[in-house]
Amino acid sequence: MAVSRRILARLVAAELRDGTSIKEIVPKLAAYLIETKQTGHIDELLGEVMHELARHGMVQATVTTAHPLSNELKEQVIEYICKHESAEHVQLSEVVSPELLGGIVIETPKSRYDASVKNMIKQLKSH
Repeated sequence: MAVSRRILARLVAAELRDGTSIKEIVPKLAAYLIETKQTGHIDELLGEVMHELARHGMVQATVTTAHPLSNELKEQVIEYICKHESAEHVQLSEVVSPELLGGIVIETPKSRYDASVKNMIKQLKSH
């Protein structure tokens, strides 16, 4: 019998909070999803895991910039996320995308902050 996606997300988030390695969790989770024929819901499950972690002060954020972040800027981004997401711990994933031209895009399970040059130009064109 398959458990609900919400319960599964809570279980996975609890293991992550308890310090279980993602490398340990993924094979078990993949096997369970295959066995219960739930592989079509992986994206939704991951989103629910991220939301569950955020509820407990752990936020996974994706930061997209045109150039790699300096250590100082990484720390400022983490402070910003902690403040705006009420997070105690932030895990950053960095993406370098030259098409942004400059600026920064910060995405968390709860919000998206787009201060990229590409977005600013787009906004100017629409006004």
